[in-house]
Amino acid sequence: MSKTTRHTLETTFEFEEEIESRIKLTYFYTPATPQRAPSYSSGGEPPEGATVETIALEVEGKPATFEQFDDAQISDSLWDRMIAHAEQNL
Repeated sequence: MSKTTRHTLETTFEFEEEIESRIKLTYFYTPATPQRAPSYSSGGEPPEGATVETIALEVEGKPATFEQFDDAQISDSLWDRMIAHAEQNL
């Protein structure tokens, strides 16, 4: 079982308004797990990728709006930055 850790990332992000903003993300990170081979008690487990779960977002020092939070949640580039940040800080 992978250990989930809490991280905070300060970076910039361009929301739909196309204005780059300073943001502070607090999130949980769970590292990837390798495939597990079958055993007598288990049929095995497939590999799982790393996951992040955003728990708080500030934009320019203020709590994010629901729209900003949603934009950040669906951003692949921001997701990749959170994964890289967490892996560097383990």
